Amino acid sequence: MKKNERGFSMITLIVAVAISAIIATGAGTTTAQLIQGSHNDRDRVTAIRQAQNTGYWINQDILMAQSVTTGDDESTPDIEFFSTWWKDWETGHNYEVRYIWDEPSGSLKKLRRKELISDRNGMTIGNRTTMTAENICTAELTAGANGWRLSITTRCGNKTISREYLISPRLERGL
Repeated sequence: MKKNERGFSMITLIVAVAISAIIATGAGTTTAQLIQGSHNDRDRVTAIRQAQNTGYWINQDILMAQSVTTGDDESTPDIEFFSTWWKDWETGHNYEVRYIWDEPSGSLKKLRRKELISDRNGMTIGNRTTMTAENICTAELTAGANGWRLSITTRCGNKTISREYLISPRLERGL
């Protein structure tokens, strides 16, 4: 080294490395927290959507129903949550909708909506099954003086969401 040239001293280098390490640790911790927060938000939104989807479909079917039967129908091989029936007076079509439990013995249950449509002569014209929710902890449908009450709890990851829906009966049309 020449006499007028100056370099970094050992202390300057150690301080620079220490500051860089502190900045890298802070950036790594922040990134890990953002990723964890994103997973928690995703789990929460999934649990909310499961409850809302179930509430929406059950509400729609009960509003249309002329008959609602809660509990399992032992004459079918499925385990029903509840069943509804109604007739479309304009077309004469009969609708039967059953909400069926999949894997009812596990900690999280799946709920399917099974819809059967028949014409006025009893011929099947529609038969479809759709998944309503996959992460149900508990669900209860009870009749009250002013309608139906659906209480549902869903879980995704470590997030559990409970929702309650009040469903008023449809108004009968006068003749």
